[in-house]
Order: sequence, then structure tokens, then C-alpha cells
Amino acid sequence: MQIILALDSSRAKSFNFSACWVAHLFKHYLRKVGITRDLQLHSLRHTEASDLVRAGVHLIQIQKFLGQSSVKVTEIYTHVLPEDLRDVAEALTCVS
Repeated sequence: MQIILALDSSRAKSFNFSACWVAHLFKHYLRKVGITRDLQLHSLRHTEASDLVRAGVHLIQIQKFLGQSSVKVTEIYTHVLPEDLRDVAEALTCVS
């Protein structure tokens, strides 16, 4: 966060890297650490949205953070895992 805040916001582009080059580096580092699944850089948006939901951040805040047009779009980016459903079941058993 300190690096991002220290960027010169008066410049049109903070980084001089093309989207293709960043995607290429992402793939390179996936291979380097032994991840063989076909992941795209875009997958990180889905991961971040899901992690934020699990952290208790409200969907509208996530929508604004990701720059999405509606909460409906944000809902597409959030994914429910089996352990999330287990938490719901445990919460229900504690209520009664």
C-alpha cells in the first residue's frame, strides 16, 4: 500500500507495462512455482472478491472497490466454498 500511495499521481501512467506483458509475467511465475492450472490474471479479481466477502466486507463496498457497474456483477465474482456453507450450518445450529 505504501508503494501505491507513493506513486506519482500526476503522471498519466504509473507503470509502463502493457497488459500483455503483465499477463505474460503472471503465466511465467505460475509455471515457476509449479502451478499448472490454466489460470488467467483475471482470476485474481474473483479471488479478491471472494476473500473480501469472507472477511465480512459489504457487497456494495466490494463493487465500488472493483469498479463494477452493479452489485449483480459483483455477485458473479464471489464464489461460495463448502467451508462457507459449513459456517452457515454451524450458525443455524447455534441460533436454536
